[in-house]
Amino acid sequence: MTDDAIAAVDCMSVRLPLGRPLWAAGLEIVARDFFIVRVRTASGRAGYGFVKSRGVRLDAIVAENLAPLLIGRDPRRTEALWHAMMRATVLPGRAGAVLRAIGCVDIALWDLKAQLAGEPLFRLLGGAKDRARAMAVTGYYEREPDETGPMHESLAAMRASGFTMFKIAGGMLSAAREAPRLAAAREAIGTGAELVVDVNWCWTDLKAALATARDWAAFDLSWIEEPFAPGSNAQIRAMVAQSPVRIGVGDEQGGLAFFRDLMASESVDVVRLDTAVAGGITPALRIIALAEAHGLPVSPHLYHEINVHLATAFETVIAVELFPPGGELYQIDRFLRTETRVENGHLVPSGEPGLGFDPDWAALEAHRY
Repeated sequence: MTDDAIAAVDCMSVRLPLGRPLWAAGLEIVARDFFIVRVRTASGRAGYGFVKSRGVRLDAIVAENLAPLLIGRDPRRTEALWHAMMRATVLPGRAGAVLRAIGCVDIALWDLKAQLAGEPLFRLLGGAKDRARAMAVTGYYEREPDETGPMHESLAAMRASGFTMFKIAGGMLSAAREAPRLAAAREAIGTGAELVVDVNWCWTDLKAALATARDWAAFDLSWIEEPFAPGSNAQIRAMVAQSPVRIGVGDEQGGLAFFRDLMASESVDVVRLDTAVAGGITPALRIIALAEAHGLPVSPHLYHEINVHLATAFETVIAVELFPPGGELYQIDRFLRTETRVENGHLVPSGEPGLGFDPDWAALEAHRY
C-alpha cells in the first residue's frame, strides 16, 4: 500500500443539543444530529465530510457497504470511487440515507484529493472568485410563534455587521399571522438587503400558496423556498409558473436525475443544492453545470465550510447559507477548526489545502449516540 492510499474509513453519529428549543415546519428542534466521516491515508493524512443525519443512523452503511470498496484505493480517483459506491448500492437503493452516506464519503475524498494536490478545493475546481456572499440564516419561530422580537434583534445585529442577505422561516402560520413576521424582518434589515423565506414544505394548497406569494411580493423577497413537500411535482411546477416571487427548490433532495428533471420541467427558479444529500461533490459539479446550462442560479443548502468552495469555484453558485457563528442554530461549527473568515457579509475560504477544516474528533466522540 502506498503512502497516499486509503488505509481507514471512520465515521460517527453525534447529537448536539441546542441552547434553547426552536420551531420550524411545525416541529420543535431541541438538538442537531450530524454524521461525520473521516477517510485516512496510509501516511496519516485525513479528509472529512459531514451532513445533518436527521436522526437516521448512517454508520453501518459506511462501515459495511462503502469502506470495504475504498481501502487500498487512491483517493484522488474520485470519479472511479464514486461510481464504485453507486454500483455497490443498487440493491439497497441509491437514495435517501444511502446517498447521504455516499455524499459524506465523496466530500472526504475530495478533501483528500485537494490536499494531495496542495490546493484549496475552490482553486482546484476553478477558482472563479476569492470570496462568496453569505446568506445569514435566522428567524426561526419562538415558543410563541407570533413573537418577532428575537428575530428582529438577530437580523438587525447581522445587518449592522455587514450582511446584506438573510433567510427566515415561514409558512407555519396563516397568511394573516405571517405578514407581521415578514414586515418585522424587512424593517430590521432595511430596503437595501435581500430577504428569503423558507416555507419548509408547509404548504399543501396551490391556490392559497399563490395568494400568499402575491401578498409576500410586497416585502420584496428574493425567493420563497420549498413551498411544497418533495414529490408534489405538479404543484411545484404551477407555483413556479404563476408566482410573482421566485421559487427555490432542492433542499434535502438527492441524485442527479432529480435535478435534471426539476430543471427540464421548469419547476425551479433557484436551484437549492445540498451537496452531501445530493451524493457529494462529484454529482454536485454536474448539477451546477446543468443549472448553468439552464440559466439558473444555485444556492447551496447549509454546510458553509464545504459549500464556500463551490461558491468561490463557480460564478453561478450564489448565497452560501451561514448560521450566525457561535449561535444556537448550527452547533457543529463549535467542533470544526477552520480559518475560513466572515468579512462584511462574505465568506473567505482559508486557502489551506483541501476543504480547510479539521473536526475535533475527540470532542465530538463525547456526543456520539
